[in-house]
Amino acid sequence: MGEIKAWYDKKTNNYIPYSEMSKEQLQKCLHIAQKREIQLINKTHVFTKLIEDIDEECANRKIAIEDIPEEYYKNTRAFQAKCKSKEKVSVE
Repeated sequence: MGEIKAWYDKKTNNYIPYSEMSKEQLQKCLHIAQKREIQLINKTHVFTKLIEDIDEECANRKIAIEDIPEEYYKNTRAFQAKCKSKEKVSVE
């Protein structure tokens, strides 16, 4: 996605460069992209809630399970641990 400066048109099965699009086409593509972004953000919240619920259940049952070996999850878990330790300090 990074270097492609074009819009994929499903109807024609072609990429249309932004430089060749009219103002109306660019406006339409912008709205489509923004709507899709909102849909993905909403899906993210669903999965975030699932992960939180699973983590909570494991904590309640004192079960240790492992995250997938991705750098994202290592960083996320480290951040969560840091936030929890700050919460404990501010509560005390």
